[in-house]
Amino acid sequence: MTSLALAVDAFSGNRLSLLPTGFGLAGMLFLFGAAFYLGREVWASVKSFEAEIEEEMR
Repeated sequence: MTSLALAVDAFSGNRLSLLPTGFGLAGMLFLFGAAFYLGREVWASVKSFEAEIEEEMR
């Protein structure tokens, strides 16, 4: 989307200069959010696996 926003900005005569920046920042925030939720999923998976192993060891 950022590349498309750059093309739109170029065709508009550089009147929409904040559009590519906004899309880039939004994309970066979505990637950070996805990384955060992936970390939470891994943490929950490890805790679940540890509980299963603990139950099997009894």
